[in-house]
Amino acid sequence: MAKSPHMRRSTERTQELDALHEVLTVAIDELELSFEAAVTWAACAPLRSLGDRTAVQAVAQGDAAAVIYYVRSISSGYVG
Repeated sequence: MAKSPHMRRSTERTQELDALHEVLTVAIDELELSFEAAVTWAACAPLRSLGDRTAVQAVAQGDAAAVIYYVRSISSGYVG
């Protein structure tokens, strides 16, 4: 049985929210940010390594793994 357009959008939205949750969790844990600071960073800070997109924009475009890699690189000493 094919999913309705509403169900497809709902599934896509859930996947994006799950990915954003993972990005925020990594930022909080790896960068030792508060929840508020992590949300502000994800929504507002352009990431040069990701084409000046914010973490939220990258997640929305399917690049959550790249954001997580970036955060883990920063926490390991990469300056960028």
